[in-house]
Amino acid sequence: MRKFRVLSLTLALVLLLANVLYAPVPKAEAKRSAAPSKGAISSYSAVLMDITTGKVLYEKNPHTKLYPASITKILTTYIAAERSADDEMVEFDRESCFIEGGAARIWPYTQIGEKISMKDCYYCMMLASANEVCIAVGKHISGSTKKFANLMNKKVKELGLKDTHFTNPNGLHDDNHYTTAYDMAVIGSAALQNPTFRKVTRTKTYNFKKTNKCKQTRYLHNHHNMLTAYTTSAYEYKYCIGGKTGYTRAAGNTLVTFAEKNGHKLCCVVMKGQGSKAGAPNIYTDTTTLMNYGFANYTLKSVKNSDLKLSDSFFNKYSSFFSDDNPPLKLSKEAKVILPRGVSVKEVKQKIEYKMPKSLKVGNNVIGHITYTYKGDEVGQSDIIYTKSKTPYVSINQSSGKKDGSNTTLINSKNKSNAFHNFFNNMRFKFMQFFGNLGTFFKNNLIIIIIIILVAVMGILVFLRRREIIHSRGSYKYASHTAKKSSSSDDSAIFSKGKRFKSKKQTKTVAADTGSTLSFSRSKRPKSRPSRFRRRTSTYNPNEGLHFSSKHKTTSAKTNDELGFLGASKTPDERAKKTKRRHKNTMESFGHNFYDYNKKKPKKR
Repeated sequence: MRKFRVLSLTLALVLLLANVLYAPVPKAEAKRSAAPSKGAISSYSAVLMDITTGKVLYEKNPHTKLYPASITKILTTYIAAERSADDEMVEFDRESCFIEGGAARIWPYTQIGEKISMKDCYYCMMLASANEVCIAVGKHISGSTKKFANLMNKKVKELGLKDTHFTNPNGLHDDNHYTTAYDMAVIGSAALQNPTFRKVTRTKTYNFKKTNKCKQTRYLHNHHNMLTAYTTSAYEYKYCIGGKTGYTRAAGNTLVTFAEKNGHKLCCVVMKGQGSKAGAPNIYTDTTTLMNYGFANYTLKSVKNSDLKLSDSFFNKYSSFFSDDNPPLKLSKEAKVILPRGVSVKEVKQKIEYKMPKSLKVGNNVIGHITYTYKGDEVGQSDIIYTKSKTPYVSINQSSGKKDGSNTTLINSKNKSNAFHNFFNNMRFKFMQFFGNLGTFFKNNLIIIIIIILVAVMGILVFLRRREIIHSRGSYKYASHTAKKSSSSDDSAIFSKGKRFKSKKQTKTVAADTGSTLSFSRSKRPKSRPSRFRRRTSTYNPNEGLHFSSKHKTTSAKTNDELGFLGASKTPDERAKKTKRRHKNTMESFGHNFYDYNKKKPKKR
C-alpha cells in the first residue's frame, strides 16, 4: 500500500511540474490600447506606417496637401543614392552657391568651383539640411533644377502617389511644391530600403576634410532631436534609426522619423506642427506618442509556405512543389504581415492574383501576387515566384492553361513521364502535411495529453489494487470458514474465532484448542496464485508442543508451559502469569500479535 502511495505522489508531482513548465503564460502584449485621439496629436496632419507592409496604423488628415519644407531632401538623397556613385565629384556653380538668405547651409560656405564628393553630399543634405548642396546634386544628376524636379515627380508616380508635386530638390517654399503625410510616409519607407540612404539617415555626426576650395574640416550634426541631442536631449528616442526635420514659415514644422524595435520598422510623418522651442506638445511628442502606440499594439509576422491556406486550384494541383528543398514555385522572401497583438497568422485571409509574363527568363519570375487581409483590411503582400531552370521538369504552358478571371495561370507538365513524379510528390506532400499537423496538435495540446496519460495510469493502478484487495478478502473468508468448520463440538476450545495475520501478500489463520491436536494453515492458494507462495503449516498437541513447518524451516516449542499464551495452562490465572513472564520471548520467536484472552481484544506491541 505504501508503494502505491509513493507512486501516486510521484505522478502528482509530475503533473504539477508539467503545468508549471508548459502551461501558457498570459501575455501582456495581447492587451491592446486604443489609438490616440486626433486631439491628442497636436500636428495638423499625421501618419504612422509599417515600413515592411505599407500598412497605415494611424492617420490624421493623411491626404491633405501641405508644404513639406526640408523633408523633401529625403527623396533627393534617395534618387541620388540610386543614380550616383560615392566617389563622383559634385561641382558647385553660382546658382547653387547663392541661395535665399536664412536658408540652411554648410559651414564654411561653399564656393564657386568647389568640388565635393557625392558621399559627402549625402551627409550634407540629410544631417545639415544644406539647401545649396541639394541644388548642386540635382544639377549634377539631371543638368538643371527643373529636370531634376521632373525626375522627382516621375519617382513619385512610380510609387503610386497622386497628391504630391515637387518643383525643387530642397523644399524651399513654392506654391506648387506640396505633398501629404501619407505620400511622405510612402516615400520615406521606400528610401529606407536603400542601404546607402539607411546608413546616412541614422548617422548622428559626420565630418569631411578639406576640398579644392576649402582647407578646413567641416563638421556636421544631425538635426533630428529624437536621434541625437541637437538642441535638447528631452526628446531622444532609443528606437529611432533616423529621419529628417523641416521648417518654413508657410509649412510650419515637419518631421519624418524612422524607428525599429525587434525587427519591426515604423515610419511616422507629422506636418504643420509646433517645434521643440514651443514646448510640449510638439512634433517630437506627437511622434513619440504614435511610435509607442504602434510598437505596443502591432507585431510583424512572417508568412511561410506552411501557413498558407492552399485553397486555390493553382496551388492544389502543384502544392507538392512546396515540400521540395528548392521548389520552382515559392513565395517571395519578404512575405510578412502586420497584425494586432495576439492575432495569429492563421486568421489572415489571402487573395491570389496571377500576372503571367509573356516570356520566362532563366531564374526567378514573378507570376502572381498575394494580398493578405485581416477583417477586411490589407495587412501585407507577397509575390509568387517561379524559378525557371535550363532543364525544368515543369514549364508554364500558356496555350493550354485555363483562365482564372482575366489571366492565364496554370503550370502544366512538360510530358507524360512527369505524371508519376507529380503523383509521388503530391502523396509525399500529403503525408508530410498530415504528420506536420499531427506534430502541431501534440505540441499545442501537450498538457492535455500528459493529463490523459496520467489519469489512465492512475486508473489502471487503482483497478489492479482493488482486484488484489477483493482477492485477499475472499481468501480470508475462506480461511476463517475452514477454521470454524475444523473445530469439533466435543473439544472445549478456548476460542473458535479465527485470527487474521497479514504479511506482504499472505494471510494466516490461527486458532487454539485444548486437549486435541489441531492443524492450521494459511488459506488454500487459488489456481491463479503464483507458485512462489510457500505453503506453511502449524500443528499443536498438548503433549508434544506446537510445530511450525515449511519447505525450508521447522520451529518447535518443547513444553506446554512455554505455550501458555495458546491455552495450554490449566487455569486462566496461570496462563496470564506465564504469558506476562514469557511475552518477550514468544514475540521474538513467532513475530505475531499477542492476544489477551482476559480483556478479549488484541494488543499490538
